[in-house]
Amino acid sequence: MGSPTKSIPLPALPPGPRTRAARQRAAFGARSLLEGLQSELIAELAQTEVVARLRKVSFLGAIDHSPWARHAQAYLTSRFDHSIGVALLAKSAARKLKLSARQRDTALAAALLHDVGHGPLSHSLESAFAKTFGIDHHKATEDRILGPSASSRALRAVLKQFRVDANEVVRLMNGEAEHPLAAFFSGPINFDTVEGILRTANYRGGVRTGLDGGTTIDALVQVWMGHATQDLVGVLDRFWQTKGLCYSQLVRGNLGVVSDHKCQLFFDANRHRFRPEHFAWDDAAFSSHFPELFCWLGDDAAPAVKLPDRSSIAYVRRLFEVSTSHSLGSSTLVSMRARYRQHKKPAVLDWPHRTTTAREPLTIWETNLRSATASATPY
Repeated sequence: MGSPTKSIPLPALPPGPRTRAARQRAAFGARSLLEGLQSELIAELAQTEVVARLRKVSFLGAIDHSPWARHAQAYLTSRFDHSIGVALLAKSAARKLKLSARQRDTALAAALLHDVGHGPLSHSLESAFAKTFGIDHHKATEDRILGPSASSRALRAVLKQFRVDANEVVRLMNGEAEHPLAAFFSGPINFDTVEGILRTANYRGGVRTGLDGGTTIDALVQVWMGHATQDLVGVLDRFWQTKGLCYSQLVRGNLGVVSDHKCQLFFDANRHRFRPEHFAWDDAAFSSHFPELFCWLGDDAAPAVKLPDRSSIAYVRRLFEVSTSHSLGSSTLVSMRARYRQHKKPAVLDWPHRTTTAREPLTIWETNLRSATASATPY
């Protein structure tokens, strides 16, 4: 199982409502990105039931309902915000590569729709639904685009209106289509991970990483075009290091591991209450049906299941390495996968079922992430 990792205290903050200012900033950010796309296709798709549902699906899942996030005036975001951002990066790449209108619109649709299958709390409960009901967000995404439901048919009607093939969109999302941007959906550094990691790095109002989505995608496009200069490769290396820190310090850090574990414990203790159709709900509907789970996520002093005094959480760490012995050559997808590697390692976290200071985890998060901008050490 691996040796226990060092126990870092979790934040102890009372649950508090998200501020009006935070909600307004989040809404403005999504609206600005949507307007920036200047795409009728995206504007129409964003109004469909399938896509609009993502407005109420938290981007970081259970972390977004933790006392730390709920108390702070954070720049709170959803899977909808993320999907709009991914579409914006796809449009940028399509413009740089001078794609045809049809190729561009297929890529935009694939970018916007890539996460429509996410369940409530994003990834936090996905493994439980997958194990119990055989449902995951990849299968659900295909079903919500190609399935027989009225909402899926309405989505396909919009795609057809703009002469976009729904099946081609799904193939592109899966990296199976013959499309100039196929590798930008399936490679180790892709539209989804660039937007998602840099959004995560900006968690809690902004940590300077020296990177932005446009710069990173521009470097990726140039490398794919055969211009793998030292500076451009350095941008991609730094992004990969930042991804490693986002996972080790937040997504798979103490807060992420404990938040996801709470969800798993709640699911196991209440399995008789869960149904496959719950995976199609958003966070708001889910919290109405399972209020005790969200109360526990927001307040460690209100456990929704019986707990011992302390326990150990077995989880899987994800380690990200820049293998500098592999250059980015002409076979770019092969060389990308050789240079940007990730490993999984079993780990154990000591969980004392209590929290201490609120500031310490944020200090760890800020310090480690900022150090990445000045370090060339792979993580």
